[in-house]
Amino acid sequence: MSKGFLFRRLGRLIPCALRLSNNGNVELSNKHNIASFQDVYLNPFYWEALMHISFIPKNIFDLGANFGFFTSLCHQVFTYKNPDATFEFTLVEANKNLITVLEKNINSILPNQKINIKHGVAGPVESVFFSANKNNLLASSIASKGTEISPIDFSLLKKPDLLKIDIEGAEYLLFENYFDWVKSAKAIIIEFHYDDERLTKNREQLISSGFELQIDRLEGSGYKNQLWVKKEY
Repeated sequence: MSKGFLFRRLGRLIPCALRLSNNGNVELSNKHNIASFQDVYLNPFYWEALMHISFIPKNIFDLGANFGFFTSLCHQVFTYKNPDATFEFTLVEANKNLITVLEKNINSILPNQKINIKHGVAGPVESVFFSANKNNLLASSIASKGTEISPIDFSLLKKPDLLKIDIEGAEYLLFENYFDWVKSAKAIIIEFHYDDERLTKNREQLISSGFELQIDRLEGSGYKNQLWVKKEY
C-alpha cells in the first residue's frame, strides 16, 4: 500500500497541520489540498515573482483562488518585506464545490484579515458554463456546456494593485470583456493556458498599456507563467 493511498484515507481524520508565521494554520487533509499547496508553495515561479515585485500591494486579487494558497503566499512574502503592511484580498473561484473549503481554509490561514470571496467567472454578458472535475478539482474549467454560472462584472470592483490570473484557459474572456479593469493593476501574475493568436493579442494589449514582461517561465505542463509590471513600478 502506497503512503499516498494511506494518507488519502486517513488525512481527513488526521490532517497535516502547518503553522504559519502569522499564527495561521494550513491543514492538508486530502489529495486536492496537497496538490494545490504543492502547485503554489513548491513552485519557484511564485516565490520569484512575488519577491521581484518592488512595491507592497494593498488590494490583491486572486482569480482562480482554488484553496487560497496563493493568497496565503502573498501575505507571507509581503509581510516579510514589510511587517506593518495591511492588505485587502479578493478571491474569485468559479468552482462552487470549492467555495466552502476555500472559506474554511482562508479563515484558518489568515485570521483577522480583510477577505472577500466571490463565486463566479469573468465572462461576457451571456451565460458561461463551468465543467467541474470531481476527481481532480484542480482540472475544472470553463466549457461549452456544464453548470451555468453568472459572470462577475469586474468593472464594478476596486482597482487591483496585484492581480493574479489562473483561470484555466478563460484568460481571453477576461481580456476581451474587462481589459480596462485588468490594465488598472500595477502588476499581473498570469498563467496562460494557450499559445496562439490570443496570446499574441493579450501580450500586445499589456505592452500597449505600459506593462513590461519581467519573468517568463514555461512550465512542465506546457503553460506559460508570466509576471508583468507597469513601467513606473
